[in-house]
Amino acid sequence: MDDISHKSRSVSAESSSGESVVLHTPRDNSALPKLPHKDDYGHPHDDTPHLIDHCSRLKAPELAEVGYNLNHLAATSVPGVRPRGSDRRILTGSDYLRRPSHNNGRVIRFKRVTRNFWAEFFGTAILVLFGTAVNHQVTLGGSTLISSSPVGSYVSVSFGWALAVMLGVVLSGGLSGGHLNPAVTLALAIFRGFSWGKVPVYWLAQFLGATFGSALVYWNYSTAISIVEGGSQIRTISGTGGLFFTNPLPYVSNFNCFYNEMLMTAILMLFIVAVGDSGNFAPVPGLGPFVILWVVFGLASALGMQTSFALNPARDIGPRLLTWFAGYGNSVWSIRNYYWFTVATLGPVFGAIIGCLIYDLFLATEQVTDCLLHGQSTVFSCWPFHRPSAPVGDPEKHLTQYNKKKRAGAGVSRGSVVNSAKTSSHRYVSINS
Repeated sequence: MDDISHKSRSVSAESSSGESVVLHTPRDNSALPKLPHKDDYGHPHDDTPHLIDHCSRLKAPELAEVGYNLNHLAATSVPGVRPRGSDRRILTGSDYLRRPSHNNGRVIRFKRVTRNFWAEFFGTAILVLFGTAVNHQVTLGGSTLISSSPVGSYVSVSFGWALAVMLGVVLSGGLSGGHLNPAVTLALAIFRGFSWGKVPVYWLAQFLGATFGSALVYWNYSTAISIVEGGSQIRTISGTGGLFFTNPLPYVSNFNCFYNEMLMTAILMLFIVAVGDSGNFAPVPGLGPFVILWVVFGLASALGMQTSFALNPARDIGPRLLTWFAGYGNSVWSIRNYYWFTVATLGPVFGAIIGCLIYDLFLATEQVTDCLLHGQSTVFSCWPFHRPSAPVGDPEKHLTQYNKKKRAGAGVSRGSVVNSAKTSSHRYVSINS
C-alpha cells in the first residue's frame, strides 16, 4: 500500500465506447477525487477515496463531467472534417451560423487589416454627407421654386456641420481615432508620434470618403438642383457649386481667407489635443465628440461667414472632385487662383500644425507621453530652451546628486523614493504619478 501511495500507477479501464484507456492514479492520497454516492449499477458506497490495486479496472468518466459530450462532437461540426458513414446528415442554415469556417477567417483578417481605412472612409463620408446636405436644404429650400417658405438659416448650417463632425467622430473614433481631416492626421504625425506609414492611407480614405459622401447628397438633391439651375444639363458654380465646396465672399482676398482658415483650424486643433490630454480637464470617456461639436459650432458661428469654414482639406477637395465629375467644369479647380489649394488646403494644414505646437509648448501636461517635445531627442533639440530630460515616470533619474548621497547615507530604499516622489513632487521633475 505504501508503494502505491508514493508512485504513479497506470491502470487500464473501459471507456463508454468499449475501448481500453490508460488512467494514471495520483501520487498523493489526498489528491484523489471522491467517488460518487452510487456507482454505475446503483449500488451505494462511501465517499472516502480508495486506492486502486494493480488489477482493478476503472470505467472512464463520462464526458459530461468534463464539460462536453462526445455525441455532440459530430464530424459535421468540426471545420475541415468531412462526415462519413453514419455521421452524414443534412446541414441546416443554423449549422453554418454556428460553425466557424475558413471564409469567416478571411473576413475577419480582411477587417483587421483594413478597419482603420474604412473607419476614416465612412466617418469622413458621414461628415460631408450631413454638412453638404444641410447646405442644400437651407439654400435650395429658400428658393421659391422649391419651397414656399424658408427651411433653415445660417444657424442651421453651423449646427448641421458641427453635428456632422460629431457623428463622424462617433462612428470612427474608437477604431481609427476619428481624424477625418488630413490636416489633423499630419499634425498628429508630427507632434504625437502617429505612424507616418498610416498617413497616406488615412489621407486616401478621407478624400475618397468625402467624395462618396458628397455624391450621395448630389444624387439625393439632383432634381432640386436641376430646378434651381434651370435644366438637368446646366451646372454652374455660382448657382449650386458653392453648396458642395467652400465659396468665400467676393470682397475677401485670398490672403485674408488663408488667415481665416488657419486661425479657425488652429483653435480647433487646440481643443482636439486638449481633449486627448488626461492631465488637462479631459472629459468623461466617450464625451470628446460632444466637446468638438460645440467647438465647431462656435467657430462656424463666429468666424465662418467669410470662407464657409472649410477647416478640412478633404471636406473641400472631395466635393470639388464630385462636382468636376458632375459637369461643373474645370473652373472648379482654377476659380479664385486655385483657391482649393492656396486656402482650403494650406490654411487648415498650417493651422493644425500651429495649434498643436502652441498646445505642446505652453499647455501640454506630463500625462501626454507621446508629445514630441517630451521626448529624448526631437527636432527642437537645438533650441535654446530645450533641456534633455529623463523618461517620464522614473523618479530615480530625476534625483539630484545631493539627494542621492542623502538617501544612500540614510539607507532609503528605492520603493520609498518612488512613493515619496508621488507625494512631494516639488523635488522632482515630470513625475508620472
